[in-house]
Amino acid sequence: MLTGTQNIEGVRVPNGPWPAEGLERVETCPVCGSRRRDRLYERLIDRVFRCASGEWTLYRCGSCRSAYLDPRPTPGSIGLAYQNYFTHEAFSEPPPSSGFPLGYLKVGIRNDYLKARYGVISYPRFPLGRLAMYFFPYRRLEWNRMLRHLALPNKGAKLLDIGCGNGAFLRSASLLGWDAQGMDPDPKAVAAAHKRGFTVNHGGLPRTGLQDRKFDAVTLSHVIEHVHDPVGALREVHRILKPGGKVWMATPNMDSTSHRLFQCQWRGLEPPRHLVIFNASSLKLACERGGFINVVLQRSPPIVAIYFLASLRILRGQDPTKVNKGDSLPLEFKWRARWTDLRATLMPEQGEELFMIATKPQEG
Repeated sequence: MLTGTQNIEGVRVPNGPWPAEGLERVETCPVCGSRRRDRLYERLIDRVFRCASGEWTLYRCGSCRSAYLDPRPTPGSIGLAYQNYFTHEAFSEPPPSSGFPLGYLKVGIRNDYLKARYGVISYPRFPLGRLAMYFFPYRRLEWNRMLRHLALPNKGAKLLDIGCGNGAFLRSASLLGWDAQGMDPDPKAVAAAHKRGFTVNHGGLPRTGLQDRKFDAVTLSHVIEHVHDPVGALREVHRILKPGGKVWMATPNMDSTSHRLFQCQWRGLEPPRHLVIFNASSLKLACERGGFINVVLQRSPPIVAIYFLASLRILRGQDPTKVNKGDSLPLEFKWRARWTDLRATLMPEQGEELFMIATKPQEG
């Protein structure tokens, strides 16, 4: 075991042992309960936010193919891994395009597409703009992701964003007609959201403390991989949803190209904060075990370059959180990223992230 500290771009990274009293064993898969597993990676350290001590072992389930840490931090000690962690939302309401008449035209086309697909009414809006959007598939996928693939059932429908961070998506959801509120375990994020005027509760999964059947939709953007009991967490989401309500999730994909390419340097691992990492079939299984039906995987927007860049920075001992969308990949990775993005639009089970919607059954 490494001792002392490791230096990454001048930042001191703790590598001492995690407190022994703050560890727990995980002898069965948190998703399917199987005991069959293979050791995937050993001696993993926190190379992303560089604040968690300890070395970690990741196992892959021999049944559902999820990956999980064993041992892992207990619910009582996991907060030690979030001391430098920051919560934010990468996708927010798209800014209006500048320039006339081209910018005005772009906004009008976008708004007509959002009206046709999601029931969002905003202006300017040009008739038949929804048809023009099919000539721009990547932009369409980005807007679908920004709206979290959720159609507004009626104006004022209730939405809860668990793990809402500073509330960026709450702003977007409110502008789109949702009665949106949030929940986050980080008191600093809750305070920041309150300053922006959002209704946000301090807390999270697996026990929200909210009333039964309150929400039309619940969203979990990069949350499910952080919880100790993902199936139990989804049962809690099921409880607070109205019959027919939707849960939307985004999470890193174990079957992604960047994981196969970068392996233990993959950005999606993030030990010890990511306790369980899914593939498409195991995430669907977790939803079904949580009581959901009609589990549908959504197509991914072009995000491969972001994962490639972050993973390359980990490989080089650099800070992976300093990746900007405009950063350029080395030539040997650039075309591979473009091809991988294209393939993910056709086969979303191979995307860098999984975007999934599931439905709570109607009663009767």
